[in-house]
Amino acid sequence: MAMAYAFEHRERVTALESPVAYLFTVGRSKSRSRRKPLPIVYAEPHDEPPEFEPSLAGAVARLPEQQRIAVFLVVGCGWSNAEVGRLAGKSESTVRTLVQRALVRLRRELHVEELS
Repeated sequence: MAMAYAFEHRERVTALESPVAYLFTVGRSKSRSRRKPLPIVYAEPHDEPPEFEPSLAGAVARLPEQQRIAVFLVVGCGWSNAEVGRLAGKSESTVRTLVQRALVRLRRELHVEELS
């Protein structure tokens, strides 16, 4: 991309004091992804509050911050791993690992066995 720019604007580029540094900066800027912000989607309100384990809130609060955010958005809000990854600047597989580790930790702390 930087080489194409240099070819198209060769007079301007060759007149610069440091054309290599300029082209490096152009290439780096052009190669960065321009991600659009994700829309915020709120869950539909329920008529009755869902049933939950009373000690769940404390167990979730004790999770490391990244795990807490990932498990809340994926499990609690129904976001996909890819959506959370784009929001957090992490890969989909990293988010999947964060959620899996958080769920294992929560199950262990709450003495809950995973359903098959």
